[in-house]
Amino acid sequence: MYVGAKKPHDRVEVKGSPEISLLFEHGVAGDEATVAMLIAMVPAVLSIAPGVRTMAEAPVPHYRAGQ
Repeated sequence: MYVGAKKPHDRVEVKGSPEISLLFEHGVAGDEATVAMLIAMVPAVLSIAPGVRTMAEAPVPHYRAGQ
């Protein structure tokens, strides 16, 4: 994404059965998406050992209904 992009969008494609294709017209706001990921990662960060870590070492974030 960049300023002045013609027809800005974000696309997610899942190759599998069934195949899924999602198109977010105008894109997802990067700042809001970053904050959402930070909030979603709090439980995962609290569960891993201290030290410098990468996202590959953290549990996959997921939605927790009712929490």
